[in-house]
Amino acid sequence: MDQPTCSCDYQDTAYIARSCGSSLNVTLFMTLVDVMLRTSCDLADPCGRASSSQVRNMPMAPEYDFIVVGGGVAGPVVAGRLVENLNWKVLLLEAGPDEPTLTSVPGFAASAVGTHLDWKYETEKNKNACLSTKGICQWPRGKMLA
Repeated sequence: MDQPTCSCDYQDTAYIARSCGSSLNVTLFMTLVDVMLRTSCDLADPCGRASSSQVRNMPMAPEYDFIVVGGGVAGPVVAGRLVENLNWKVLLLEAGPDEPTLTSVPGFAASAVGTHLDWKYETEKNKNACLSTKGICQWPRGKMLA
């Protein structure tokens, strides 16, 4: 069965190198996984995204009817539904970059925790939780465009 493939130059190998460390074998393996994911259009469509330079060069409107803060899972859906009304101007704001392809796989998503893609929130100290980290838990929250 032939599957459609995406063919564009987008690569998030910088994220792979940062998250895999200096081990060449792990980096090569993760790069292979990344290539397999990126070439399957149903998992990732990097060609369909606006590039950072395109977004930076877009003129800002003097005012908007709606400002959606957060381009994670729900933000783009909300913004997409709002722009269905052609009379409304909608601005979607996101603090982070495009989501790295590897974070589309649940098993690899944890590799983003504690990186530049994470707000690095922590809970208040609690004597009954997160005992191995002295009662303070990590509270990962992504900053990336999903």
